Amino acid sequence: YGFDTNMFALVLRYDSLGEFMWEEKIRNSFDEEDFIRSMSMISVDSSFIISLREVHPNNLVSNEIGLIKLNAEGELIWRKTYGSPILRDIPFSSAYLHENAYLIGGYQINNHVVTQNYTSRASIFQVDSLGNKQWEWLSPVDELWDAVYGIVASGDGGLIGVSGNGVEKYVNPEVNFLHWGNPIIFKLNENHDLVWQRTFDISNMTIL
Repeated sequence: YGFDTNMFALVLRYDSLGEFMWEEKIRNSFDEEDFIRSMSMISVDSSFIISLREVHPNNLVSNEIGLIKLNAEGELIWRKTYGSPILRDIPFSSAYLHENAYLIGGYQINNHVVTQNYTSRASIFQVDSLGNKQWEWLSPVDELWDAVYGIVASGDGGLIGVSGNGVEKYVNPEVNFLHWGNPIIFKLNENHDLVWQRTFDISNMTIL
């Protein structure tokens, strides 16, 4: 991302010899003056799908997920926005399944409206080649999950995702904070059901 008079998400394309081909500056779809960042990209034949983190102007700490599709010349094919009207929706990862199925991973969190009793749910949703949402999975509502930082197809119609768990810790009578701890690897089956999850205890690991 970058700045001129306002902030923009930025896509740069180079050829196989490293020669510059084009750039595309992408402004916030709600208000060009507001926050926006590009978060991940999928290369689809000669086009590209880029996920965006956009701040909604009606709530300057609320975020929506934007998706755009560009052709080989950087021209916009379509643009769509997804998200809850209440929670912050932030993308972190994406994956190609086939020519009509793309996965977007991130999380939904309410830390912009509360200082205690947090909700944080890992999220994955699938869109088709036109950006239409086909399904969405959310981690259990009574657990604190971090964002989905990686997704890969599992070869049996399901997928493997990487996230983490969290705990809410006391600061004072009015404020708690979310502490993100151990990583989680989890699997969804072809029906988008959570089949298993493995949590890795890194509390005793040496940080170099």
